[in-house]
Amino acid sequence: MQKVDGVASVNVTLKEGLARVTLKPGNKVMLSELRRLIERNGFTPKGAAVVAEAEELPTAGAESQIKVTGSDETFPLAAGTSDTIRAELKKHTGKRIIIEGVIPAPKDSPKAAMEVKTVKAAK
Repeated sequence: MQKVDGVASVNVTLKEGLARVTLKPGNKVMLSELRRLIERNGFTPKGAAVVAEAEELPTAGAESQIKVTGSDETFPLAAGTSDTIRAELKKHTGKRIIIEGVIPAPKDSPKAAMEVKTVKAAK
């Protein structure tokens, strides 16, 4: 993963089965790309804890979408996202925000929905 353009650093802990990937500002790296690399190296991708600049996309339906800045990767909002966070996202629709969240392992959620835990305005 260290060779992927946009990756600043990778710290792998085989004992715990974790990889901490730090991306460079302005990167265009997609989570799906990192997960494919993990699989090609013989490992099974797990859930991902993410901190990213993003925006909440306006939608016609009730379901929100989160678009990650740079990669333009879009994730539906997971059902487990609290009503408080959903309301906070709506306040920032179309604006840059910093989100912290969790994206489950592909086997657990084929649609790769993101459960957003925190939202704050980007500087």
